[in-house]
Amino acid sequence: MKNDLIQDSSGKLSSSSRRDALRAGAAALTALSLSTLFLPTAAQAKSQSASETPTQFVEAGGRKIAYRSVGKGKPIVLAHRFRGVLGLWDPAFIDALVSEGHQVVTFDYSGMGLSTGEKSYNPMSLLKDMKDLIDGLGLKDVVIGGWSFGAIVAEIYVAMFGASVSHAVLIAGVPPGKLVKSGEQRFIDVGTQGLASLEQYTELFFEPDDAASRAASKLSFDRIFSAKNIRSPDVPADWAKQQVPATPLIPSYLPMTC
Repeated sequence: MKNDLIQDSSGKLSSSSRRDALRAGAAALTALSLSTLFLPTAAQAKSQSASETPTQFVEAGGRKIAYRSVGKGKPIVLAHRFRGVLGLWDPAFIDALVSEGHQVVTFDYSGMGLSTGEKSYNPMSLLKDMKDLIDGLGLKDVVIGGWSFGAIVAEIYVAMFGASVSHAVLIAGVPPGKLVKSGEQRFIDVGTQGLASLEQYTELFFEPDDAASRAASKLSFDRIFSAKNIRSPDVPADWAKQQVPATPLIPSYLPMTC
């Protein structure tokens, strides 16, 4: 668009031309502001999305720990939930952390998913997986995060290696000490079913009786299961069910964290 500015005989802009110039300047500033607002951050522009990031491996203690690293910046290492494996984190959650300037590292516990070694839900074994991965990647001053059973692992990590941790993020975890309320049997029954389904996912992590929550569940489920990278193999349901007495849902878990 071309704007012709009209000058009077003294060489000054006429009042109408000044108004046109101000309008043009305001429009240009607005366009610049909007374009800046919607530009991707540096972290977003340089990184692959969580749904495209390939799986890598760290070798430690005679086993290979499968992991994915997305983004650049302050590292945050996430420990997964019961029966969680690589590819079951919502990509939108990971990408949101990346957009805030984090390097986000997720991984498979030993013997589960794509990791080799002996599988176990003993929290001390899972703790060793997290420690060996962090040491193997040379990460410093990390944020430790954990979801559900992974939050237990994160708690122990902070207790034992707190000097190397800047923050802890605990999602749906169980605090240390005597259990005030054990887990609901229905949650155990659904969580130890076979392959993941939308119905199972909704009942475990959303509110099935709420329409908005069911819609959010479907969006999350679709993001996870349409990802371009390979999802790790599921943790076998029969084996996982046998491990329930060793989880924080049952008091026998408590001595294992001492």
